[in-house]
Amino acid sequence: MDILGKLFGSAARVAIMRLVLANTPGLPLAEIEKKSRINKKTTKRELKMLATIGFLKLKKKTVLPNFDFAYFEPLREMLVAFPERQELTKKLSRFGKLKLVVISGSLLDEPSPGADLLVVGDRLKKRALEQAIGQFEAGLGRSITFAIMDTPEFIYRYGMYDKFVRNMLDFEHEKLICAAELSTKLGWV
Repeated sequence: MDILGKLFGSAARVAIMRLVLANTPGLPLAEIEKKSRINKKTTKRELKMLATIGFLKLKKKTVLPNFDFAYFEPLREMLVAFPERQELTKKLSRFGKLKLVVISGSLLDEPSPGADLLVVGDRLKKRALEQAIGQFEAGLGRSITFAIMDTPEFIYRYGMYDKFVRNMLDFEHEKLICAAELSTKLGWV
């Protein structure tokens, strides 16, 4: 995110652009302030600048994307994609001993198998993980459905052919972290 923030002038601008690009029907101004987690003054300043260059349109208290903006599609491809895999794993690793982190669904631009993110580990600080994921959502400009499980619960649910766990692993997914001991225990090696 820091790279894009520097490239585009500010992290706030990138967050707002992502929200607009990911929510093409348009969003109420209040929702942009809430989802981006940026203060009102900064949000209004960035929206005004983006409207001035023609990236978006401001209609009363609604922000609409300008599909006629010359760089709309290239920006959408660049900003709505999910290249921050290392940043996500680094951020989540601070809140416990991670054994498995799986992304799928909207994070891979695929239909959702039930969740976009699965975090499995030991000694997890679930409240802190939820807050970190919330901050990540704000930066991405869209909601992420996620599940957090302790390792024994995951192993049990995997062994019982739990529909949620199996869908996460049977549909298109990417393992960002997969501990060797978990792979061995589940026969993935």
